[in-house]
Amino acid sequence: MKIPCEAVIFDLDGTLLDTIPAILKTCNLTLRKYSLPMLDATLVRKFVGDGVAKLVERFLVHTGGEEAYHSLFHDACQTYLELFAEFCMDGVAPYSGMAETLRVLHETGMRLGVLTNKPQERAEENIFGFFGTDIFDAVCGITAERRPKPDAAALLAILRQWEIAPDHCLYVGDTNTDMQTAQNAGMPKAGALWGFRGREELARFQPEFLLKQPLEILSVLGLT
Repeated sequence: MKIPCEAVIFDLDGTLLDTIPAILKTCNLTLRKYSLPMLDATLVRKFVGDGVAKLVERFLVHTGGEEAYHSLFHDACQTYLELFAEFCMDGVAPYSGMAETLRVLHETGMRLGVLTNKPQERAEENIFGFFGTDIFDAVCGITAERRPKPDAAALLAILRQWEIAPDHCLYVGDTNTDMQTAQNAGMPKAGALWGFRGREELARFQPEFLLKQPLEILSVLGLT
């Protein structure tokens, strides 16, 4: 199956970049402040994907229960954001084949974007730090004005700016939140099996494609 495509929009964490080392470090430094138990990478992979507030809620409830969540949540969110500003690049790396995939897409004239639930400043730091400033036409993270995924408003706003119809843009992501976002926007979706979750979670949303590696994006778009 191939789709008519003028653009590809990517999730960031678990799709473009393996960011678990930086997120895990920041979570555990935050938990250390409150003398709460540490997390491991397996847990963090389950907790990420829905923004900082949800991440903090999940790790506080897991390590300290509802009482810790209610008493520490606001301070822990602020602590996490302050620490993440320092450590958001620690141990982060692009997935194998991603840089080559993006280069080919860019060279064909495809419009490329990023939509993530990571804070805007940290999203730009990650993307520009690893892929430069010329590959992506839009990098959209969380701001005070922008609602997190699976709300599709930001996704649709990008497409309106580009004057591209939703059914001519592929959305690529690795979580149920990503699949819901694309579904809400009426866009074809590709599940990134190399990311943080897995086939079972992604397949529930009947994505048009389930991809094992980034270079397969080129194949489904008829570019190889």
